[in-house]
Amino acid sequence: MVDESSNAASNNASNGMAPDNVHDALDRIAERVAALVRTVHTLRDENQALKVAVDQRDGENRLLRERLATARDRVESLIARMPAADH
Repeated sequence: MVDESSNAASNNASNGMAPDNVHDALDRIAERVAALVRTVHTLRDENQALKVAVDQRDGENRLLRERLATARDRVESLIARMPAADH
């Protein structure tokens, strides 16, 4: 029967990595993955907030366009009721 710990140690030695180096490398990878996950969550939250802000601005723009159209109609109506200028 082959001792698994000595087999793992010989595999690590054959690829040039000591067991501590493998654990350190895995720890660094785990930290980078965790940081990436945090970044993804942050970006997802920011994206959702931006979507809400865009929807609000779209509503405001729609209201302003309606108010502008109403004002334009009123001005055109006033102009149409003005007496013609005699030259």
